[in-house]
Amino acid sequence: MRGWPIAALLLSMVTPAAAQAQAQAPAGTAATVMLPFAPPTGRKLRYETTQIRDGEAGKERYTIVREVQFVPAGDGGYRMTSRAIEAFTDAAGGRGDNFRLSTALLADIEIGFRIDRTGKVVSVENSDAVWSRLPAIRDAQLARSKSPDGQVLVRRVFDALIALPLPARERMLREDPERLLAFAGRQAGASVQTSETRETPTPFGGTIPVDIASGWIDVDADSARYRSTTRSGGPELDRRIADLARQLSAASDTAERTKLERELAAMGTLSFDETVDYTVSRHWGLITASQSIKRIRSAKGEQVVEERRRFGDWVS
Repeated sequence: MRGWPIAALLLSMVTPAAAQAQAQAPAGTAATVMLPFAPPTGRKLRYETTQIRDGEAGKERYTIVREVQFVPAGDGGYRMTSRAIEAFTDAAGGRGDNFRLSTALLADIEIGFRIDRTGKVVSVENSDAVWSRLPAIRDAQLARSKSPDGQVLVRRVFDALIALPLPARERMLREDPERLLAFAGRQAGASVQTSETRETPTPFGGTIPVDIASGWIDVDADSARYRSTTRSGGPELDRRIADLARQLSAASDTAERTKLERELAAMGTLSFDETVDYTVSRHWGLITASQSIKRIRSAKGEQVVEERRRFGDWVS
């Protein structure tokens, strides 16, 4: 998706289902341990996100590195700051150019987050600085685009983002720190397991079933490891995707084809399998590493998206 690099800068991806499932995890037993919320203070930390996805010429890699700091606040919580310090991709063509342009325009912005003593993000600072750059990024991408359809897509993505009210902007920006904090102050252990099916609304009306199974793999003196598996879709969604594909192959009107292509692309992202593995520090209560493999099914075949995250004092 051409819009992914922009979304990655603002929120990276939808918050993993594991974080949601963990928030609803049952009470533990004697076999469980309590993870703290004790982020490291007084030093700069690195938070690296890399996404690898299928491109026109093979695998494409997109990486953003943020500098993160925690400072104690007077109420027992913390102020966390995040600033992008590195970004690179091996993607060629328009997607790679747009990613490099967008990250360059947003690189110097520091975003602040107020976090309470339990590890909950309660407010966001400086979101206006991010949104003030979006029109310039949109206009630069429009100038680069040679395709009318591509320009329509750029306008649609950016105009929707620019028009978001402040609460929605802040929700998007909170998702990255909320990933780091997803397990802070919670219980870890073999007895903390969840399995459920949720009915999730789609952008086109109705719902689709999403099956989620998650739980702790093991716990040692330094870390705890957690795995979440998610399956979204089912026969009804598969039928809708196949029907859209048939309509697209029969359509001759350009506007109608463009509409069907967008709907098919969006619908296809709703059918997927994903497995996410997390490593959580028992000293900090923060996620120090994660890796996800997501297989997206559509009428055009299967696309595999891999995402890796690292957080801590490491050096690239």
